[in-house]
Amino acid sequence: MTTAIPEVAGALPIESILLLLGLSFFLGLAVEEMVSPSIERPGGIRTIPLLSLLGLTLTLITPGNILFVLAGFVSIALWLSLHHLPKNTLDPDSKGYSLIHPVIALMAYLLGPVTILLPHWFSISFVVFAVLTLGGRDRLHDLAKKIPQEEIFTAGKFLILAGIIWPLVPDHAVLSWLPLTPYRIWEYVIVVSSLSYASYLIQRFFSEKGGLLAGSVFGGLVSSTAATVMLAKKAKDVLSDRNAAVPGDLHGAIVLANTLMYLRILLVVVFLYPGMARPLLLPLLGSCAIGSIMAVYLVYRNRTSKDGAIAPGNLPAHPLELTTALVFALSLMIVTVVLGWVGHHFGTSGIDLMAFLVGFTDIIPFVLGLVHQSSPDQAGMVAGAVMISASSNNLAKAAYEISILGAGRSLPSVFPLLVLAVLGFLYAYLIV
Repeated sequence: MTTAIPEVAGALPIESILLLLGLSFFLGLAVEEMVSPSIERPGGIRTIPLLSLLGLTLTLITPGNILFVLAGFVSIALWLSLHHLPKNTLDPDSKGYSLIHPVIALMAYLLGPVTILLPHWFSISFVVFAVLTLGGRDRLHDLAKKIPQEEIFTAGKFLILAGIIWPLVPDHAVLSWLPLTPYRIWEYVIVVSSLSYASYLIQRFFSEKGGLLAGSVFGGLVSSTAATVMLAKKAKDVLSDRNAAVPGDLHGAIVLANTLMYLRILLVVVFLYPGMARPLLLPLLGSCAIGSIMAVYLVYRNRTSKDGAIAPGNLPAHPLELTTALVFALSLMIVTVVLGWVGHHFGTSGIDLMAFLVGFTDIIPFVLGLVHQSSPDQAGMVAGAVMISASSNNLAKAAYEISILGAGRSLPSVFPLLVLAVLGFLYAYLIV
């Protein structure tokens, strides 16, 4: 069985030849400059272009049959194996050996067919990626050493959620009383988990450089409730050590972590229901801006000195546990069904009451269920209910903070949370 190749020999554009020559010399130059002299390389600025021309020639002289191109690829692979492996395994004085260089040689051979058979952007990307990989050798190895094994397993869990479970679930209704298909439910799980996971990774690897506020920002995007509790506990530890008031850094970090809840809600809606995001832009971004201003004020009103600067500490753990995903999916199903029943029997007032009650738990399932079952002409109702749930969520986190720090010491950061809650309730009242 043969695979057809376009007959390009009669009308080969001159720009394709020039592009191939330029890219092959660029790749060869990169090999010369970036490969360590202690490692034997399979060719350089002369061999790489010749391999590319060989691949091009075999593609042109055998139009309609890919077997000759594959035979050339296999022959070069065998030559590389025979030339390097025995010598480097039997000769103790031989130079070091790395598989990256034979791979580059094979990529150079494939550059010929790639340049004339695929779009030019692909062949350019093909070479640029190879060069960046060569140049980033030390940095990539350092990065691999810094990434703990736990994070690799976490990435594997995400691939299980997104690449295995999601494609397998059915995209049709399986329960008559559930308006969401299993595929749609798991799509929500993937989007929310992706946002939380990306925020977690940034917080994990970059918050030490950015300090406490950077950690609180990305910790708030993972889980503002968890971030609030952990920051309040850190403040309690500071009190026991210093026997003084909670530093402004920590109060500002708590407010900022909660402020990012509004941005998290908006991002989830934008990803899943972009048409319903417009009515939420003003209240959510407005609340985010107001909360950020109050957080910055708290930080710089009583700025902790450099000597007493507070480390970011441990913020929320990674969110990609399968149990967490299943709990979120179950919560979404329950909230969606209850929301439909409440809306049918009690209308807007019932939805607003439910919004207030679910604010004391995770509000994302409520927001998704509400947006899914609402039409564009119900934008005002949706925006009002979302702001009510976010406001009651702020009340819950204020209560958590007071229970940990006490009313007096938590007041500087509790007061902004109450302000945001009141503004959210006021917006919901005015928009109805």
